[in-house]
Amino acid sequence: MVTETNRYAAVEINKQCPLRRESRLKSWKDTDAKEMKQFIALLLHMGPKTLPTIQHYWSTDVLYSLPFFGGVMSRNRFQLLLCFWHFADNDQHNDDRLFKIRTVLDHFNDVMPAIYYPGKDLSIDESMVLWRGKLLFRQYIKNKRHKYGIKLYELCEPRGTVLKIRVYSSVHVTDDDGYGQAAATVLDLLDGYLDKGHVVYTDNYYNSVSLVKKMTNRSTYLCRTLRFDRKENPKDLIKQKLKKGEHVWKRSESVVVCKWKDKREVLTISNMHRIEMVDVRNRNDKLSRKPNTVRDYNNGMAGVDKSDQMLSYYSALRKTIRWYKKIVLHILEVFLLNSHILYNANNREQDEAIKIS
Repeated sequence: MVTETNRYAAVEINKQCPLRRESRLKSWKDTDAKEMKQFIALLLHMGPKTLPTIQHYWSTDVLYSLPFFGGVMSRNRFQLLLCFWHFADNDQHNDDRLFKIRTVLDHFNDVMPAIYYPGKDLSIDESMVLWRGKLLFRQYIKNKRHKYGIKLYELCEPRGTVLKIRVYSSVHVTDDDGYGQAAATVLDLLDGYLDKGHVVYTDNYYNSVSLVKKMTNRSTYLCRTLRFDRKENPKDLIKQKLKKGEHVWKRSESVVVCKWKDKREVLTISNMHRIEMVDVRNRNDKLSRKPNTVRDYNNGMAGVDKSDQMLSYYSALRKTIRWYKKIVLHILEVFLLNSHILYNANNREQDEAIKIS
């Protein structure tokens, strides 16, 4: 960040030469690692204390006064750093649409497996970073908190730890096995976690009978909802009419597809279950009967939603920041959230060990 910010600042200032007498660019000087950490700390600290604009954080008005920010660096210096904050050499641009954030994204995906290995349960889902400006790969997902924005595929633990991030850029993932792009995305996210007995929960966008069979061969277990129009679905089971509360299932080798009707029909697929109805209590302590695949799916899919929920409480993302800076800031916030979750888990384990001793 230090190298590319200094490089980008030099190029942009040179473009505008000769500078006007009152230009703030005249006060630019190269940054260093210490100042970059201070700058990132101020960015992240804007999350817990939300004010209308960046300028308000340096306001001397009694309603907004926050001496901490001015004590770290001046407003003009902060805005200059934010203006020139950069992560890649523009002269080395290639066909990668994520070129501007590639170094930070790859760093996250390299660091997480190097410092932490997850438990048995994993989940894959989509997250959105709000962006309403023009962007080739901007997406719309109606059931997300931010409906318009940049779509991220995330591999998580149920407690919210994000293990891997892929940013959707409308460029297809390599599909060597011919399972389709959704399945290729799953295989890409699970690279490094296959053949180890993990249980993976995903929604119906990613699923097919053939993919679940392949996962069985890779000693990986899946519990997912399934779309009714997938080609390999058991047609007789799909056509069968059910009354509320009824369920039917069909097995092929290790793969079982279960159809259950609640308010509407729900289709699940698994390679680790023997279908049975179980008692489930909702958040209001109301008891109901559901197939065990539905219960386990609902319990296992909380990872991305929990991560999004926790990040939303103190998010430092601002609409005035360019898209690639928003993604990098989001990744930094995910790093911070992961640190918080792992710190709490580690302290809890230490407390339990002390109690036992």
